[in-house]
Amino acid sequence: MRARMVPFLQWVRRQGLTVQLRPILFVVTDLNTLAPFFTMEEGQRKSWFHGNIRPQNPEEWFASFKAYHDLYLTIARLAQVEFYTLGAELYSMTVGIEGEWKEYPEGFPKNWSQLLQYARKQLPAKTKIMYDLTYTDDYGHSVVRGGEFERWRHRLVDLPASSSELREFWSSLDAIGVDMYRSLGSGEELVPQNYPELVKFLRQTSDRYAKELTASLSQIETTLKIKKSVILKEVGFRSSQLSFLNPFAYDNPGEQLNLEHQAAAYEAFLESFSDPKLQWLGGMAFWDIGVSPKRRGEQDNGFTPVGKPHTEAVIKRYYQTIFSR
Repeated sequence: MRARMVPFLQWVRRQGLTVQLRPILFVVTDLNTLAPFFTMEEGQRKSWFHGNIRPQNPEEWFASFKAYHDLYLTIARLAQVEFYTLGAELYSMTVGIEGEWKEYPEGFPKNWSQLLQYARKQLPAKTKIMYDLTYTDDYGHSVVRGGEFERWRHRLVDLPASSSELREFWSSLDAIGVDMYRSLGSGEELVPQNYPELVKFLRQTSDRYAKELTASLSQIETTLKIKKSVILKEVGFRSSQLSFLNPFAYDNPGEQLNLEHQAAAYEAFLESFSDPKLQWLGGMAFWDIGVSPKRRGEQDNGFTPVGKPHTEAVIKRYYQTIFSR
């Protein structure tokens, strides 16, 4: 892998692009479909994903996770990448999921700080190290509205006396990543059929999320006396009917194709987050633009905007606005 990845990333950098290396741990049944993994617990079907794992021996898990990073840290160092992600959406392992893992209700922030220090020694001085938090309404994977990000805010701001290790981890990170999977509607309202009206309708919610993130980050900054840049690492909507109601769902070939709903969701979201008042916003990346030529174009109902002229035009227009300020 190293022999292939390093020259490729070096080529990408020569094109004038910023490079981030983002190793992600997935817990799935099938790597091709990302189908979730299920077990039975006390007669109930339990859905597992990387955010609610409960390793029997957390210390051994972190040792294994450190070894997992070694290959990617080497690639990042040789390719001189600008950003390196230490972990993504590992909710139970960072701040804990109190109701589900009572033995470790506060997660393992100290272990994350140790891993960060280890990574810092391996990477170029210019490489910014990040951790990516979920910001979601997916109650199958989250116990609170806002997901992992809200739990971090709660511990850092509302429980400062008991969150010293989490504060240390947050403070040591160069920037924060946010995986943005908030619904742009409740599913109970009548959705406008007219495109401009649909964008206006969706913006009511996306505007609220921009304000909520700003307020939460301000609270953390005031409490910790540290300002952090935030990069929205995963923003995405499938090109399927009403995809803006459950953007956290994986691709489903059975969903009804609707290119306009994808474009409208992107336009509403980007309109809200192109506000120059959002000084904390350091960048944005999209989920998911795969390399398979089969998953693109106007007959594809998945996440990619590639080959979908309306969505591509929306993204190009707003990206120029966001990053020209």
